[in-house]
Amino acid sequence: MVPQPRPAETWTARDAESWLLGLEQFGMRFGLDRMRRLMTALGNPHERFRAIHVVGTNGKSSTVRMTYTRSASAPGIGTVRGVEPVASASLS
Repeated sequence: MVPQPRPAETWTARDAESWLLGLEQFGMRFGLDRMRRLMTALGNPHERFRAIHVVGTNGKSSTVRMTYTRSASAPGIGTVRGVEPVASASLS
């Protein structure tokens, strides 16, 4: 059973790091080592695909607009932008 953390207001950064690292004994593996090995095995495609991919909950549109405007004014950089609306469904 994974131990429950104590209230956050009593934690220091060191306490939080220790608690997270202690979760490894329960099978959680932190870090980017596995992803780096995968990218190496695939020939590091991310180094050849030059793009900015914006994801998240809030602020995507403004971030995309700012990045597009900035990169569109740079010589030799092609720009494309697409912001897809969030799809929602009602299951009634």
